[in-house]
Formats: sequence, structure tokens, C-alpha cells
Amino acid sequence: MKSNPAIYVEGVGWRRARVASLLRRLKGHDYQGRSIYMITLCTEGRQPLLGSLCVELQL
Repeated sequence: MKSNPAIYVEGVGWRRARVASLLRRLKGHDYQGRSIYMITLCTEGRQPLLGSLCVELQL
């Protein structure tokens, strides 16, 4: 994999160049069919901006 060096942006701080999404895809996988994907969303300070998860345990 190619290195992705950090650069300093005045007034912003250290940043890395974004990698094109097509470069992160698995070679040989067909992404056109229906599939289930797991995604992770992060919020600053782990604030519950997207709602809350309520689960009832049944024993």
C-alpha cells in the first residue's frame, strides 16, 4: 500500500490526503448485488446525536 504522509495546513493543523473510495474496495468483489454492510459513524465527544439504542433483554 502507498504511504499517505501528513501535511500541515496553516490554521487547521496536520491532515492526511483522503484516499479515493474506489481504492479501498476489495478486488474481485461484485458490489452491484444486494448485500448487508456494517458501517461505523463517529461523533465528536461520543455525543448521542443520532438517537439512542434501547434493548430489552429476555431471559
